[in-house]
Amino acid sequence: MTSKRAVSLLLLALASTSSGTASYVAVKSELWTPQCELVKELRKAAGITSAKLEAKLKAINNLEKMSMRLLLFGQQTSPLDNQVTALALALAAQKKAEKIQSTVSDSVKTGLLATQYASELAGGIVSAVHFLKHASDGAHYCLNSNGKNGDGKNTVDTAGCATLTETAVSTETGFNTADINDEGFVKLTALDTTNGAGETGKCGVFEAAAGSGSSTAGIRIGTGATKVHLAFGAIEGTTTRQPTRPALNKFSSATLQAETTFFGKAHKSLKALTSDTTENALEDPKAMLKQLASEPEAMEALHTVLSGASPNKKPADFLPNREQLKSRYFGDAGEKTDQLWEQINAAKTIGAGEEPHKSSNLSEVSTADDLSKALFFYTTATMRTTRELKSENSRLKETTAKLKKHKNKFEMQYKTKKIAVIMKTANTTKTKLKDQNAY
Repeated sequence: MTSKRAVSLLLLALASTSSGTASYVAVKSELWTPQCELVKELRKAAGITSAKLEAKLKAINNLEKMSMRLLLFGQQTSPLDNQVTALALALAAQKKAEKIQSTVSDSVKTGLLATQYASELAGGIVSAVHFLKHASDGAHYCLNSNGKNGDGKNTVDTAGCATLTETAVSTETGFNTADINDEGFVKLTALDTTNGAGETGKCGVFEAAAGSGSSTAGIRIGTGATKVHLAFGAIEGTTTRQPTRPALNKFSSATLQAETTFFGKAHKSLKALTSDTTENALEDPKAMLKQLASEPEAMEALHTVLSGASPNKKPADFLPNREQLKSRYFGDAGEKTDQLWEQINAAKTIGAGEEPHKSSNLSEVSTADDLSKALFFYTTATMRTTRELKSENSRLKETTAKLKKHKNKFEMQYKTKKIAVIMKTANTTKTKLKDQNAY
């Protein structure tokens, strides 16, 4: 009787154990796979930052080269209209380059912060998924594949949670809006209660320890912070056998403020990166000139150049004739810049190549370094010529002054001599008259 009772108790215990084990759950594919897909996007942050900075620096370089080319042409060309147009656009290009340059520092900070958050979040997700991935012996596993069907460990890498092996920054220029948009992490909607649970009898990670937990299997799951907490809370277990995911797809609700959660701050930094201006570094010189001519900086520059060419006139004095001046120098839609570029392309310059004193084609001077050298060479040569002209002018003035002085002296001598002759003639005549009267 005692033996039968013992056997009965043993069978009951085994059944209870079997029943309990069968309840242990894996994590449903719909919970972890979208998180790995998010990792793919998060890993683009460094590349997007790099692309935006490269575009800004390239735009600055192109504008500075165009400015120097226009200055070289403008200082040498005639008639006056072509010179004014070239110099105005040179100044406009420099102003635009400076404007873009002023944004670079903030862009660097925006990109670094976004990359910092993206790397942290991606690392947290990958680490959590790999922890669950490796708890597998073929028959038991903690990650389900699609739906609740089989071990998902073989799809972890393709889903986006592969261990990073890249040796270069991503070449991507933007996030996929199916994963990251202005509101949040699109696919990471809430999965609560049993909605994140996969197959049963596969994984005991989300099994709460009975009693104190010091001598029983499982993990302490209770109230408050006593829970399973993976990937900063992207995967959680606050109730036994219920892996869950919080709502991370929208950060506008009162319960999930962007400023107060890690995920919200991460999303905010990525949104700022997306919003940062990507400069269009134009390569086509005609398109660049036309764009410059259409911007407010061009008219400001034109007024400055005209002021320099017009004594006693300030830039503001040209404002009333703004439209007429635009039409005259740039064309109503910037169309005169096409002809300007053709003239620049056909122009010659000194200061380039191995024999800088000889003229070369301006179109063949292509690098910023060569353009800078040619510009300074030409400027120095112009200064030398100006000094020589001033010196020659001074000599001419001195010669003229001497000639004038000699002329005045000669005229005075001539007048004095003439007066003497007249006086002598008068005296002779007077003497003759006296002699005649004597008879």
